[in-house]
Amino acid sequence: MLRDDVKIAHYGSKSFYDLIGDINRYEKIFIHFLSDQLCDFVNRNSESHAKFFWIFWGADFYTPLEFFAAEIFDEDSMTYYRRHGTFASTNNRLVDALKRAKRIFIQPFIYQRRVERRRKAIDRINYFLHYNPFDFEVVKKFFPTNAAFHYFFYYEFDYASPPDTSSEAVKDFRQRFSLRAPLIIQLGNSASLSNNHLGALKALSRFANEDFQIVCPLSYGDRKYAQYVIEIGSKLFGDKFIPVTTYLPKEDYLSLLQCIDIGVMNHRRSEGGANTVMLLAMGKKVFMPDENALNKFLNSNSIHIYSPRNFTKQSFAEFSMLLSSEQKSSNQSRVAAIFSPQRAEELMIKVENLK
Repeated sequence: MLRDDVKIAHYGSKSFYDLIGDINRYEKIFIHFLSDQLCDFVNRNSESHAKFFWIFWGADFYTPLEFFAAEIFDEDSMTYYRRHGTFASTNNRLVDALKRAKRIFIQPFIYQRRVERRRKAIDRINYFLHYNPFDFEVVKKFFPTNAAFHYFFYYEFDYASPPDTSSEAVKDFRQRFSLRAPLIIQLGNSASLSNNHLGALKALSRFANEDFQIVCPLSYGDRKYAQYVIEIGSKLFGDKFIPVTTYLPKEDYLSLLQCIDIGVMNHRRSEGGANTVMLLAMGKKVFMPDENALNKFLNSNSIHIYSPRNFTKQSFAEFSMLLSSEQKSSNQSRVAAIFSPQRAEELMIKVENLK
């Protein structure tokens, strides 16, 4: 529910500037998603005495995509990106020639300008607010900054009390999505190429003759890419591959997650964090690349998590072995403690008192 003292205005509109007024009257400015537009906003107001707080999400850092492609795409995703990206062939000689010219002579300058605007804005940021210091290390790797890291997160889920596996809602979802196999795998969280679905599907294809199903959330992101993932998933696994292409309300989605046995999050960057943490809170086994900053954070907190690189070495019996009761209990208690409502409130107060 929106508070009465919260005002909303579309960025860049007259009502926005009327509402904001003189920027110098503010002591603190919070940036919730550091888009290109908000980079420009920070840069235009760089001389202000206000402190800028960047609440990190992930996608607001990895842009422009071309600058980070080698960092976040595996080999299969990079191949798709080159074939189907902005400059993919159209089979029209004139159009392709113009696109090549743009890629060679114009686009590098556009990308470089966007990168420099982002570099300047991040250099002006005073505080980096996030729960994962390993993401801050990635930011500093690309854009040196004197910003101070402070722990922060929004409390959204009760990780200490995930939905009951025996609930009628979970049973309904099993029936709704025809989830009848003894092992249900979730692949990724969105129709974003950085999920690296294609590489994961290839790795899992070793087990194609085994009895399992793959649930693949593709309800938001790139529709063209989503359709390609569905095509490849169906080709490799037939009706074992179950794409979820419609948006589900939060409570329904939580019921769907409770149907999962193993989560395969093949992202190389922090992404799908709520999905991952909720699966862990539900006692599920999760695979995530070692280089992923979220993996590093979870490992640093002694949370049991596994690397997809094991797919090429493990038997299906090893892959499908679920967490022990001790591992489940340990993961659940650690996740609940890290992301508790009490801790969220404490961190909010600390941020409020920062000068």
